[in-house]
Amino acid sequence: MNELIIDYLWLIWILSSLSFVRFYVYVVTHRFKIIAKPLKTRFGTPQIIFQVTTKGKIPIVQETVNQILKVCQKIEYTKYEIWVVTDVEEKFENCRTIKVPTEYSCNAVFKGRALQYAVEIRSWEKKNTNSLYIFHLDDESLVTEQTICSILSYLEETPAPISEGLILYPLHEDEIIKISNLLDTIRPFCCFECMEFMKRGNPAYIHGSNLLVRSDVEEKVGWNNGKTFAEDSLFAIAARTKLGRGVFGWHGAIVEEKSPHNLRDIFRQRKRWFYGLIQNLKYLTLKDKILQVARALIWSSGFISGLVSIFALLIPQNIPAVLRIFFLMASLLWLLSYQIGAFLNSRYLSRLKRLQFHLLTLVSTPLIGMIECSIPVLSVIRRPKTFEVIEK
Repeated sequence: MNELIIDYLWLIWILSSLSFVRFYVYVVTHRFKIIAKPLKTRFGTPQIIFQVTTKGKIPIVQETVNQILKVCQKIEYTKYEIWVVTDVEEKFENCRTIKVPTEYSCNAVFKGRALQYAVEIRSWEKKNTNSLYIFHLDDESLVTEQTICSILSYLEETPAPISEGLILYPLHEDEIIKISNLLDTIRPFCCFECMEFMKRGNPAYIHGSNLLVRSDVEEKVGWNNGKTFAEDSLFAIAARTKLGRGVFGWHGAIVEEKSPHNLRDIFRQRKRWFYGLIQNLKYLTLKDKILQVARALIWSSGFISGLVSIFALLIPQNIPAVLRIFFLMASLLWLLSYQIGAFLNSRYLSRLKRLQFHLLTLVSTPLIGMIECSIPVLSVIRRPKTFEVIEK
């Protein structure tokens, strides 16, 4: 019996690979559309609130605010406000700082609570209208001219009420390449799946940053849909349930963010994401529960698949010839996924350092792939108890 199990370990790898290969359908479909190329650089009509939601005491937020001001001034766009919504008493320059009262309570916690408070502030001020959009950013989110021109171009056409775009984690020439930079090469690649979700109007999750939402729609959906670490994913599912699939779209703007400082923070970040997915299950319909459990199992199976791949290399397997070819092709596509992410994240590097980044990513892919897929196991062993701030 044991010999039979060992002889067919490769079947687990094949099942996991099939779920991964679907990403390349999205890459081929959306490769020319994932990044918008706006034709204009001067805009006047759309109104936007740039909202940075922070746990507080994170100095880099001022840099995020300053960058918005710089780009808007450059393109002569004036019909905007900048809000920083924070849980602590602090003040930022050249923007409106809103502190969430300690006593404020709703059916949300952590970031979701702050987001809901901002919705209620706009409701009191009668700003939740179909002519005002909220552009959500994280503490360290940096916009570029492409970012703001893309969302303004999008808003001057026929925008969907809820849309998002690509997030990159670019390295700069003077930065040392860390393991967290290598791990974050997979994230831009996964944005092709995000775009597919938004185009089909059936998102399993969305990014809480680089998220553009019409203010009246944000009020209708709300962020008080449940007490979870993954308030953004729950918001997407609530929006689809309340308003239908036609509410979603893709604006094509890029937002740049920073990778966590170290491997410890990577684990804390990913564990929060996975555990948030599990927390959300109790708020979902049976159909959505099945889909989200399937996502959790696919993420978890990557770790098992990696172990099986090692066994398949060390122990002779009776793999049919056709499937051996598939085994090889899927392995190459897996390696390529990190290279696609490395290409997108190395946009500011010289040719020499870009080559170095690609080579480091290539040789470390087996390791970083196993680290990424070990998160579900670690989340079960030691689940996160609070929303931990990740240093970046």
